[in-house]
Amino acid sequence: MKKSQKRKKIHSKSVTNINSILIGLVLLLAGVLVIMVGYVLIKKYGIPKKSQVSKSLTHESKISITKNGIFTPNSLSVKKQSIVIIRNDDTVPHEIISNYPRFKPITITANSEYSFAAITPGKWLLLFKNAMNIRTIVEIKAQ
Repeated sequence: MKKSQKRKKIHSKSVTNINSILIGLVLLLAGVLVIMVGYVLIKKYGIPKKSQVSKSLTHESKISITKNGIFTPNSLSVKKQSIVIIRNDDTVPHEIISNYPRFKPITITANSEYSFAAITPGKWLLLFKNAMNIRTIVEIKAQ
């Protein structure tokens, strides 16, 4: 191999190493920039406290599934922007469905809870998927 060819190989390896270093530096600077922007935003707007986040959802109302597999109470009236908590006190899981537009079918295991925000006013049914005659009515009042 001639001297000029060896120099070209060494030169191309050096260029490749320099390019790799430059790419690494650019990525490092981008990461630092992201952290700095986040810091400035937190300084300007702050981190919301738990009390600020949950301020709009102020009331909690509970519905229980008894050990007999029945909803209690059989109807519930809540204000808009309340939290409705469904507690399964039964020993078996129950799959709950509803005509409430924001409610997705769920299975609540024994001794656990599920909650949802009462946003849309109206009278809504909660019922067991496999026993639709067992139900409760949740009335969400506008105010």
